Amino acid sequence: MSVLKPIKSDFVGLGQDVFGDGWRYRLAAHFGVAARTVHRWADNAKDPDWQPPAEILAFLRDQAETLQTVRLQERIGEIARHQIDSGQLHPNVVAAVLQDLADAFKTAERPKDKAYKPVPKEG
Repeated sequence: MSVLKPIKSDFVGLGQDVFGDGWRYRLAAHFGVAARTVHRWADNAKDPDWQPPAEILAFLRDQAETLQTVRLQERIGEIARHQIDSGQLHPNVVAAVLQDLADAFKTAERPKDKAYKPVPKEG
């Protein structure tokens, strides 16, 4: 099983990946909109010319990327623990490799601020 799956770009796929089962209701609750509105968006997503609200799509993409990072971190930790527990690698060797990897990432461009501000409820 691959830890890294391609991040979906479509509204329905992102909604399912981020919120799981019952994603329409969870997305509606998160953004403070009616569940029927999200159901309508999901139905409209079948039309190639339709675009979901940009803020919601951006939020879903951001969350999907963050979940991908968390899954990768968990998997790296599992692999390192297995190698140490089996006696194949010394903990100091694993720490050195991970430090080198972290140093390589530090030189990468920093991501934009991912602060999220919920949509204010109308009314």
